[in-house]
Amino acid sequence: MTNYDLHTLNSRPISRNNFNVNINQWNDVFEFDIFGRRQIVRYLLDMRGVDADLRLYRDTNRNCVFDSRDTLVASSLRPRTLPDTIDYRATTGTYFAMVNRFSGRSISYDLDLSATYDLGVIGGGPRSRNNFSVTPSDPTDVFEFDIFGTRNINLSLHDVSFGDDVDLRLFRDTNRNGIFDASDRQVACFRLARNLFDLIYYRATSGTFFAQVVRFAPGSRGAATYDLDISATAPRIASNLLGEEVQLGNLSGDRLLRGGVNNRDTTDTYAFSLGLYEGVNIRLGGLRNDADIRLVRDRNNNGIADAGEVIGSSTRAGRNPDAITNINQSGNYFVQVYQFNGNTPYSLLMDHYRTPFA
Repeated sequence: MTNYDLHTLNSRPISRNNFNVNINQWNDVFEFDIFGRRQIVRYLLDMRGVDADLRLYRDTNRNCVFDSRDTLVASSLRPRTLPDTIDYRATTGTYFAMVNRFSGRSISYDLDLSATYDLGVIGGGPRSRNNFSVTPSDPTDVFEFDIFGTRNINLSLHDVSFGDDVDLRLFRDTNRNGIFDASDRQVACFRLARNLFDLIYYRATSGTFFAQVVRFAPGSRGAATYDLDISATAPRIASNLLGEEVQLGNLSGDRLLRGGVNNRDTTDTYAFSLGLYEGVNIRLGGLRNDADIRLVRDRNNNGIADAGEVIGSSTRAGRNPDAITNINQSGNYFVQVYQFNGNTPYSLLMDHYRTPFA
């Protein structure tokens, strides 16, 4: 038995190719560490020479030595040269991946390992992961999650450390193997410069998805920290995540904005503020299919539209224009344009006016 130390396993895949087990050396053992709650994925493939199997052990007695007291937590024993896969939800600790010769005199193989953050099934209630980091040595984090039925996937990457830059991408598990690999299809991305919000609002059907957070090296000095919010809301409603997708600042006059919503961008969010003696009427028009608007005041500043924070909405059917009027209290607001059905352009008029009272 040969023991290989892989150190810390994270979302960056580790590959060990053209390794060998035979009648003189039945097993190879790969030792690695996990920090936090991670989904360990191990993939044994390209076997040549009949059959090898795959097992995962936990260092139960924490002596950093693979011995008989360690616990077998998962295995894959597929026959002949069929690929073996283990997908295991792990917590902090030391683990041993064993490749075991089953039959044949000499078996060469390739082994891929990675560890993503497993979020399980995502629903309408936002799931937050705060104070995570990507570094020059570990520049990517991957969050795996599942949705059931048709849902709007909402991702908000925010509070990036000052002077740093990270990007956000969404992948679908195209081959349905539960592994984040090169065959998975990128379905959405957002790459704002510097430490601004990155937002994805994407309509999807049941399946497994991977949210990837990537350190942008030219824009980051070292470790870049960030917060990530994820939700999967019912279609035909606005995202409950409130990133500053477009920052209008303090309204000092009328603004005419143009955009579009569709299955790949279900919600557009505009942040603005009103000062004393100021008001605004908001009108949505220019529709080819149905879209609606709503107005939110994020009173606790958590970037989420919580209960009681939606203060106005207009949901007229079809291509009829929508309006929210007589907004005249000073403060910060978010107006959201969101898809009801189909793809549609829109125009959004922010009709600013002065008021006689504060």
